[in-house]
Amino acid sequence: MSIKLENHQLIINGEAINLPRLSADSVVRVYSVPVDYRPSGYFHAIQEQGHPMELPACNADDYELVVTLDLPAHEEAVLLNAKAEVLARAIEEADQLLKQLERDSSNREIKTWDQQAIEATSSGDISREMVESIALYRGIEQADLIQRINLKTSAYKKRAGAIIGAKQFVEDRIEEAVDLDQLFSVVSVQERLDAVTT
Repeated sequence: MSIKLENHQLIINGEAINLPRLSADSVVRVYSVPVDYRPSGYFHAIQEQGHPMELPACNADDYELVVTLDLPAHEEAVLLNAKAEVLARAIEEADQLLKQLERDSSNREIKTWDQQAIEATSSGDISREMVESIALYRGIEQADLIQRINLKTSAYKKRAGAIIGAKQFVEDRIEEAVDLDQLFSVVSVQERLDAVTT
């Protein structure tokens, strides 16, 4: 009887069985079982960390543990799992930065900016009811208000665009990473913003 692990395969008497690519170290247990349960006479189970052990589904008197082998985490699975975690953190960071940008301005006001911008940049007979009302109740000239609208909407769009661009930069670096060292050297969204701004 020959049982071994090789190239992420369980080899029992020369027959190779592909094993799942797990992101954590696990254990492979091989049992001898009746041939009417498994024609090969063997049953194998993989126990991941923190998961219950699987046993053959036959009478307990009819099977016997033959060998326990350590199954190291698969490098590719470890990298993919780590990428998912780093990506989730980058998305959350960008979301928080965008939420802070929105908190710095009134959400209700932000919703009117597109209309304000249309009216501020319009010429001819296009109605400027919102701009006229804002200027009237604010007590400033329409020309001054239009200039302020343009500056404010431009600044908001630039900052939002910068955050989105920085997030996409980080996402691209995460996707391109070929190992954990490269992955963990990827900058944060804020670090990317700071690098471009300075």
